[in-house]
Amino acid sequence: IGLLLAMVAAYFALGSHLQALYVSLTIFASFIWVRGSIGLLDWAGVNVFGVPLQERVYFLLVLSAMIVSGISLNVRAFESFNDAAKLQPNLPASRLWQSLRPLAPRFNLVIGIAVINFLSLGQIGIHGILEVGLLSALGLLIQRLLVVTLLPALQLCFGGRPQKATATLLSSCQQRLQ
Repeated sequence: IGLLLAMVAAYFALGSHLQALYVSLTIFASFIWVRGSIGLLDWAGVNVFGVPLQERVYFLLVLSAMIVSGISLNVRAFESFNDAAKLQPNLPASRLWQSLRPLAPRFNLVIGIAVINFLSLGQIGIHGILEVGLLSALGLLIQRLLVVTLLPALQLCFGGRPQKATATLLSSCQQRLQ
């Protein structure tokens, strides 16, 4: 249900059903990677307060955090892409994605701050909360990687630019209020 809501929110923000689908698919891919990392971290011998890392009920909080951060990261990336496409409509999509590379330090700074905040949950001293912080931080790093790899790849392979006449729900409401 959370992924469907993420897709609806992305559609309202972006005005493209394909871009909204890519946002949801990217978030889903991050779910798979973080869930898979639990076994990998256990295999590598990572312990939290001397207890092996395992999937517990707290993992649902990780998924919720990843939905929220995934919507933010992916929608911001597509908004930047769409803004660049408006300025240079004849430029191929691959060149537009390349033109967004100077924005990477801003994304990285925000992700870095969020990762530090999640990792600081360890000072609470509760095993489950520490796992949430560790896995949420890992999830953010995975999502950052997917935003620069999977998201552009999906858009380049299958298309998905908003049409010129298509306005987002938010922009059409703002125009009617003026």
